[in-house]
Amino acid sequence: MRNRFVSALLVVLLLSQISPAKNNVNDWNNVRLLDIGSTIVVKTKQGEKYEGKLELATANSISIAVTVPRVMRQVIDLRKDEIKEVRRKLSRGASAATGAAIGLGVGIGLGQIADSKDKYNEDPGLGKVVGGFLGILWGAVVGGVIGFGSRKVYEAP
Repeated sequence: MRNRFVSALLVVLLLSQISPAKNNVNDWNNVRLLDIGSTIVVKTKQGEKYEGKLELATANSISIAVTVPRVMRQVIDLRKDEIKEVRRKLSRGASAATGAAIGLGVGIGLGQIADSKDKYNEDPGLGKVVGGFLGILWGAVVGGVIGFGSRKVYEAP
């Protein structure tokens, strides 16, 4: 019974961190409030997509520093009326933490399956402990390397 309560509590805490409160994504001020240097992804109404560091956000435009195939850096200026959507990418640390939390849940779940298949009930709970530990490691590495998405900051009305 206690394990179910702890599992349910972990799921609630994880989901509360993954789904932050919705804000008005049609408000350009959300873009202006982003920290300079934040990694963002901008989609234009023409279908172009730019990923880079925020250089400047004004009332009518945005400047993004993008890296052109690992050689040089270029600053792209876009007017507000050209932009369809702006997303802020999660930092490596946040992605690694999210990956670790997901890995923990998956690892404990797989460990529970392994524990339930043990006919002789030797080392009860060992599967959950080992699965959870390996899940944390695997999830943190995957989350830190590939990242876990982005959050929509602005969408053109």
